[in-house]
Amino acid sequence: MFHLNQFAMDLRVQRTRTNIINAFLELRSKKALEKITIKELAQLANINKATFYTHYSDIYDLSEQVELEIISSILCDVNHPEYLIENPKEGIKVLGNAMIARNPILSVLYAGNRHSRLIDQLEVLLKEMIYENFPEYKDNLRADIFLTILIQGTFHAYEQHKEKDPQEVLEIISSINENLIHSI
Repeated sequence: MFHLNQFAMDLRVQRTRTNIINAFLELRSKKALEKITIKELAQLANINKATFYTHYSDIYDLSEQVELEIISSILCDVNHPEYLIENPKEGIKVLGNAMIARNPILSVLYAGNRHSRLIDQLEVLLKEMIYENFPEYKDNLRADIFLTILIQGTFHAYEQHKEKDPQEVLEIISSINENLIHSI
């Protein structure tokens, strides 16, 4: 049976987490993760430090959970991860556009020395999704290396040229990846 008090509690918990995340993103946009204190975050989120610790073990735990949420939202847009293998031209475009749509928050979360974490986390989760559809690639070193080149190379090529027309850059990268697929 559903209780109204439980619903109110869930809303309060949700609101508290939203306040913590919003405060975190505001602070993160101004300073390195290592420079953010729980005290200032709690103050900005309008909570006490104990409340913070009921949700997260430390600032790194908070950061990792927020990072995972944003990467998960990117991957939700990738309805067909198998396209990275079967139709890389389309797969790269979909993935690239999902990341472009979230660029403002990605720029905040992965600023500074955390920049490389984005693509590393994305690579791990994308490979898991691909291996679900292509289990024969999981233990195939050639396929695994190809996927690393595809994912890491696409990301770094895009980063090097993102100031140009994003759609044109994605088109070029996806065409190159289309040609590479024949090597596996």
